[in-house]
Amino acid sequence: VWGIDPRIMYLYSALCGAAFMQITTMNGYLKPDDDEKKEILRCLQAYGLEGDNGMTLAIAGGMGPKVLGFNLKKLGEQGRMFLAGTSVYSHPDGPAAGVKAMILAYQAYQQEQITEVTDLEQYAISLGTEGTALLNAL
Repeated sequence: VWGIDPRIMYLYSALCGAAFMQITTMNGYLKPDDDEKKEILRCLQAYGLEGDNGMTLAIAGGMGPKVLGFNLKKLGEQGRMFLAGTSVYSHPDGPAAGVKAMILAYQAYQQEQITEVTDLEQYAISLGTEGTALLNAL
């Protein structure tokens, strides 16, 4: 429990001129929870305080190829920064492959609106050797 409504924490930060603030991934295990995230976004939007007109939300804490598309769909793309740390550095083929996997997951969402892991696997397979980094990340 934060003790203060998370909408207030994000709104106050934006009003004070914060350029960035982290919010955790959808379907993650860290606070704020998914319902609170929806309310935070509504609050910031109501005051015109997100993205170009305010604060960029850095989506992190469990971000990786498996959940990127889902988070893009649920949290939107404008005024967002998607940060992947552990998923990049722990990729079985090294960090460069981890970055490649994230890029391919982003392309899968952009091209085909893929949000589910099983569909992402099929997308990676369809790319042949180009999809190896993504397939190995899943």
